[in-house]
Amino acid sequence: MSVSALAARRNSSHRRWRLSACRKSRSAAARSTWSATASFYDAAVELIRIRGRKNPSKFLNDPISVNPQTSQLLHPPASLPPDPRKMALQARVKADQLAVAHRAQVGQQKAQASVIHQKLRAEAKIE
Repeated sequence: MSVSALAARRNSSHRRWRLSACRKSRSAAARSTWSATASFYDAAVELIRIRGRKNPSKFLNDPISVNPQTSQLLHPPASLPPDPRKMALQARVKADQLAVAHRAQVGQQKAQASVIHQKLRAEAKIE
């Protein structure tokens, strides 16, 4: 193996070790948001401190801070906007379901009308 391959292998194994150690030390609620959000937060805190501010929490919310009573994140990540293709598919499925229900209702009404019509014809023949 070349020197660069060994260095890359060592760096990736070290990264995996750091990540697993960090995941083990954090609560279950904070694990899902540790990735890029935490490193972005750390960088932003460092920039705020470089600018001379002593309290970065005045400007930023810590993404991995946990409420001690509920063990849930104090500042959960914002939910992603829904996928437009998925929404269109769901709307199409709902429209199809409504069309099927409407056809069934129309079929029932036609059957009831047919029964009433046959009764009236039978009564008319009797008289």
